[in-house]
Amino acid sequence: MSCFSTRKAVLESLRLHDNPSLRLLYATADLFSSPPRQDNITNTVLEAYASGIPVIAYATGGLLAILEDRRSGTLAQLFDPLSLVTAIRWVLEDSQRRPPFEFASRRCADHLWSS
Repeated sequence: MSCFSTRKAVLESLRLHDNPSLRLLYATADLFSSPPRQDNITNTVLEAYASGIPVIAYATGGLLAILEDRRSGTLAQLFDPLSLVTAIRWVLEDSQRRPPFEFASRRCADHLWSS
């Protein structure tokens, strides 16, 4: 077996193949960080939203249209990794922030898919 085949087999074994596994993974997360500097609303962000998870991302692209800063997630300054870390800490430092984030994220997801 070649190195490429082995790597492909390992990656394939880590892939989630069904919706229940994906839902379980998201249910265990405290937040979802999407650090790309260009983003047109990836599926993973939408899945995190639908799961009620706060999304932490750079303020760019399509995320600006759906993410309500400090309501359904937090926006970090573009090209500023320290701002991203600060946003993640802000969400995690107070466990009482999670329930409002969950509600707002689900509400945003419902609105996006019902339009």
